[in-house]
Amino acid sequence: AFDYSGHGIDTGDFTIVLDAAQGEQRWQKGFFQPAGFAGDALLGIRREPGLKEPLAMALATADGDTQWDLRSDSLPDPIGDGLGVVIESRDLGAPGPASRTHVMSAETGKALVVLDNGYKCHFDRQETIVCGWLPLYKRDPHVVAIDRKSGKQLWELPDDAAKRLAPRIIGACRGAVYGAVTKDEIGDDETSYVILDARTGKDKVAEADVRSLPTRCPP
Repeated sequence: AFDYSGHGIDTGDFTIVLDAAQGEQRWQKGFFQPAGFAGDALLGIRREPGLKEPLAMALATADGDTQWDLRSDSLPDPIGDGLGVVIESRDLGAPGPASRTHVMSAETGKALVVLDNGYKCHFDRQETIVCGWLPLYKRDPHVVAIDRKSGKQLWELPDDAAKRLAPRIIGACRGAVYGAVTKDEIGDDETSYVILDARTGKDKVAEADVRSLPTRCPP
C-alpha cells in the first residue's frame, strides 16, 4: 500500500491509502498528514478544526483505525524495525521539560524508552538507537545511545571526565554513528567529522572525511 497526501481549501490535509496490488482504495482520512509506514501502521499527525492540540497517531494500514495517539506539534518519525519516534508536547509552565521524546512500537504505541526534551533519533539497522538533542540556547548537543531490545542506555555524550564533546548526529548505520563536532575558536567555528562505535560511543575514526559519511542506511 502507499499513501497520497494533498491539501484542499475546505477539507485540509487528507490521506488516501491504496492497495498496492489492486490499485483500489482501502480508506481515506481527512485532516491527517502522513509521515510514513512502520510495520502495519501509518504514522502521521492529525490537525483538525476544533481539535485543541495536534495529535501524532498511528493508523492501521488495513482499515485506517486509530491504534494510538499522543499530543504533539510535529510529525512522528518512522526510524525502521517497526519503531516510531514522537516528540510529545507539554503545557507551558508544567513541571519538568517542555517536551518528551517517545521511542515506541509504531503499531502498539508502547514506549521502549522516553527521554526528556526533543531528540532526533536514528536506528542503525542492527542493535542500537542513537538520539541527539541540540538545545535552543546552548551550543553543545547531547547524545544518548539505547539498546534496541531492552531500551537500556548504553552511553551518552558529552563526557566531561573524559573531555569528550558530543557530536551533532548525522546518521547511524550497522554499528557506526556519524557525527559533526563544532568547536568555537574565538569566533571561527571549526567543524570536524567523527565515526563512533554505536555500542560503546568510542571513536572509530576521529577525523573522518565528510564525503565518506552515508546520508542514509538502507535496510
